[in-house]
Amino acid sequence: MLSGRPERDLLPAGDAVYDATAVSPEFKSNSTRPHREVSFLRDASVGETLLFMKNKGVHPVRVRAGDMPNGRPWDNFDVCAHTFHVKYCSLEGLSRTSDMSRVVIQYIFHGFFEWRTKTRLKVEQRKMKSFFFFLHKKLVGGRSRFTNKVESNFSKFISLYRRNEPTWKLFLNDCGKGEVPIEYNIAFEEGLRNFSSCIHSMGTRPLRSREFWGKSVDLWRKKEAYIALGRFLLDEPAGYRQWDCFKFEDYVSRSQLSRTFVTRHLPLSNGDDEKNFNGKFKFDWSKHSWKRKKKLKRDPDKKCKLSHDTTSPTVPMIFDVEQGCLVPLE
Repeated sequence: MLSGRPERDLLPAGDAVYDATAVSPEFKSNSTRPHREVSFLRDASVGETLLFMKNKGVHPVRVRAGDMPNGRPWDNFDVCAHTFHVKYCSLEGLSRTSDMSRVVIQYIFHGFFEWRTKTRLKVEQRKMKSFFFFLHKKLVGGRSRFTNKVESNFSKFISLYRRNEPTWKLFLNDCGKGEVPIEYNIAFEEGLRNFSSCIHSMGTRPLRSREFWGKSVDLWRKKEAYIALGRFLLDEPAGYRQWDCFKFEDYVSRSQLSRTFVTRHLPLSNGDDEKNFNGKFKFDWSKHSWKRKKKLKRDPDKKCKLSHDTTSPTVPMIFDVEQGCLVPLE
């Protein structure tokens, strides 16, 4: 992965539109629509890149000097920019040394887009914002959906945690290094599946099958549920400061909770309950099973067995169901 911040050089114009002739996309090659907000980039590749970053837990934050342990300002813009750049260029079929790849990294670091909002009186306002503001808006959406339902969905886990707090507290942000009791993992997985009732949290019918729950539900959704639970039990605030004046403590906490989930709980959330929990977790998958209904296809070779007159009728005609043909209206 590249590193460092490039000097302002080949920055495209603010109203530049995605040029399909300048690239050889390998992802959804038939879709060449530019992104609605950042029109210089392609909509399909931007969407896939943003999902990749959300699953990785990469989102832009800047910490002021007064909130840093060493008294110096810090941000992770380099990591965010180059993560987006590498993934996007990979989807577009752009080599690292190509001219277009250089223009894209210039746009990420120095480019702007037109951000549109509406006031309470529904008057549209337009402001020029940096590309990092765009990344922030797209990468942090949906967190509140998990924090609002932590207590109800994880009620069993929270109850067990309160009874075993001196020892269980150490497991929450240990990056998955500790050996936890099996009831700990079972209670968490059960609470995680309780979010399936909310389409905005886990998507549409996430428990339709073991395979779908393990492979098709976005990683970031499960991870955000764990982060919300961890911050709740550690008495940390559910909300965060603004992204450009973030608290370093919150960044560290999210990073540790994220690593803990990916290391300990993600491998156990693949639907193989008998193996993962030694047969002690009984879950009725058939209760949630669902299959997409197949659309009926017409046989193009099948002809309608109806008699008809090729001449233009001189009187109004109606269909007679018994005779199976059109007859004059009397």
